[in-house]
Parts: sequence; structure tokens; C-alpha cells
Amino acid sequence: MNTAHVAIIGNGITGITAALKLRELNESATITVFSDEHELFFSRTALMYVYMRDLRFADTVIHPARFYKEKRIDLVTARVSRIDYTSKAIHTVSGAMISYDYLLLAPGSRPRMPGVSGETLAGVQGLYSAQDLEKLEKQTEKGTHQAVIVGGGLIGVELAEMLRRRKIPVTFLVRDALYAGSTLPREEAMLVTDEIRNHGVDLRLSTVLGAIEGNQNATAVVTAAGERIPCSLVGLTIGVEPRLELVKESAVHCARGILTDACLRTNIAGVYAAGDAAEVTLAGKPPQVQQLWYTGRAQGYIAGQNLAHAISGTEAVPYAPGVFFNSAKFFSLEYQTYGEVPNTASDADSILWQDTKERKLIRIHFDNKTGEKPVLGFNVLGIRYRQNVCENWIKDKAPLDQVLQELPQANFDPEFYRQFERELKNKKSG
Repeated sequence: MNTAHVAIIGNGITGITAALKLRELNESATITVFSDEHELFFSRTALMYVYMRDLRFADTVIHPARFYKEKRIDLVTARVSRIDYTSKAIHTVSGAMISYDYLLLAPGSRPRMPGVSGETLAGVQGLYSAQDLEKLEKQTEKGTHQAVIVGGGLIGVELAEMLRRRKIPVTFLVRDALYAGSTLPREEAMLVTDEIRNHGVDLRLSTVLGAIEGNQNATAVVTAAGERIPCSLVGLTIGVEPRLELVKESAVHCARGILTDACLRTNIAGVYAAGDAAEVTLAGKPPQVQQLWYTGRAQGYIAGQNLAHAISGTEAVPYAPGVFFNSAKFFSLEYQTYGEVPNTASDADSILWQDTKERKLIRIHFDNKTGEKPVLGFNVLGIRYRQNVCENWIKDKAPLDQVLQELPQANFDPEFYRQFERELKNKKSG
């Protein structure tokens, strides 16, 4: 068995998936995983439930320390200060130096800052890491009389739910005319907007942050229109950006993220990148950064394979994203999306059914340029559909009539969930 030392920067879903896949394919390689956040890989999406006391932090840890020992994966909790890509050496802030043969960069992302005055004040933070959760605990333990959240992404809703669980008043500033209006069609965005407001959040739409006031601690935000909102906590949730500090001023090519080919190889031999920080070039498409848990896992799987192939001298395999999928929960409203559903979807290219009283919605988006109207995507709110069934319809370019006929197959649990297929069919025939 060929052997080598593989270093992995980042122990999130991408880095750990890569390490485990590499170990599965190569029993002899030395694998070292570096993280400056926490020794063990944990579920980042579960952090909100730790704050809401539904879980302990220990419950979010996926594998215990002994698991990594059994897999012979060395975990190093240290901040990497720089990487010498020429001599293949990793330097930590403590002065340690570790050599490698192959390197995977999977450092993840960090909350994006808006670039306004006062954003570095105490009480101003994002919500991404375990350290962010710790900061939030300390800040709200002091007694937070008012919080302001800025940004219309999923993390903003999660933070709002967390704070409302602690009875903290929340004002939520969103630049769009509807929450998620830039990504969801109007009907879906209206449903989500109402859901947020129904949980006691003061949602301010078409509102832009202008500045944050305070001396050492935040005391208020000021909108671009000049309105002043007193607060002691400001949650900045305007998105995330790739962590690129370990490639800046190096020979590694990067743009928005670390540039790679379809096999997740950078321009430096033996150096790979994957996950939130990677900007992948796929055949016939411009480079793209994909910052989802699902794509991070998929890229980690391919990166692990290709590291094993590199060690053994066999051919690399390309990353193929497959059908787009994402899921979320806006307070009590579940959301799933499969394939392509643009925010411009209308009656001309989709079938929409909704029950505003029960707060449920199904949209089937299709290609209206052909007679068979192949299905392109689904949005489902307040209802669960089976991922594999929806994905297969999209992959097979199944005609709309076929999908409507077979729609009961997508139901998550016919015994416990009311069915809505008849209403959808009536919507089409009407």
C-alpha cells in the first residue's frame, strides 16, 4: 500500500468527510487534521439548539475522540499561521512546523462584514462558529434588552428564533421587500415573511443598515434612512465569505474562493481545496463557490477519493454536484427545495398550490418551452417530500403530467401526513 502524509486544514463536514474517505481507501497514509475552532467535528447546524437548551454541546459532537484514534486520524487543535507551499510545511502560531506530502484546504467560511462604522464594537457578532455561540451566551447572560439582526439569510432567522426563545426582543432588518425575496418566488417569500412576524419578530423590510453606534459596546444601530434603534446586541447575518488568509500572498490561485479544477485540484501540485472556501470550475460552467452543508459533504467525499488516487498514482474523479437540494426551517415552517426554482417563477412556468390557513405550499417548476413540460424543480413549505423521488424526476426530465400522476410517491409518510395531490391536479386542470 502506498503511503504519504496528508494534511487537512479544517475539521468541518468537508475536512472530516475527506479524512474518513481517504482512510477507507488507504490504510497506510498518515492523516493530520488541523482546526482552530474545536478539537472534534460537531454539527454546526445544531448550535442553535444548544443555545435554546434543547441540546448540550456534547450532543452535537458527531464522533468521540476514540473514533479518530481507531481510524488513525491525528487531530491538531491549533491555529495555522502560514503554509509554505514550496517546502510543503505547515506553521502554527505556537511555532510548530509539520511537513506534508499532500494538502487539502477546507478552512470553511466566516461571517461577512457589512463595512459600516461600529462593526467591531463589543456586542456585534455573527453566528457561525463555536466561538460565536460562546460570545452570544456571554453577551445575553449580561441581560440584553434589545437585539437587532441584520441580513435576510437563514442564519438570521435561526438567530432570531434563538433570541426569541430567551424572550429577547428582536428587530430584524432586511433590505428586500420580502424576506428571502431575492431567492424565493413571491408566494413562498410572503409565507416565510409572515412566519417570522408571527413569532414576535419586528421585521423591517426594505431597510438597510447605515452604522452601529457605541463607545466600547454597541448601543444602537442607525438605518440608511436615519432611524436610530437602541440595542445592546447586533447580529450580522448578511452571509459568509471564504476564509482565504492561508492562500493570500501565496502562489495558490484564488478569486472569490480558492480556485480548483473539477477534481478539486488547485494550481499547486499536491494541493486540493474543497467546501465553503473552494471555487470549483466544472465543465462548461464558470467557477462557483458552493456554501451548503450538502455540497461541503459531497466535495469532501470527492477530495478524499482524489487524495487516495494521488497517493496511489491512479486517475482522479471529477466532482459532480448533481441535482441542487437545500432544506431549512423558518421557526416552525419547514422548507425544502429541489432542482431549479427561480424567484421569477410564475403561473406560466409553474403550478402553485397553497393552503394559507394551514401554511402549506407546493410549487412545481417546469420548462414551458416544450410540449411535455419537463419538471425542473420543486419548492415545498410545511410539507415533506422525498428527496430521491424528486431528484429522479428532475434527472429524468419527467413530463409534468407524469409527475402529477406519480406525485403520491414523493410523500414522506402517507400514514401521518395529509395528502395534497388532488388539489394540485385540480389546479392544473383548472
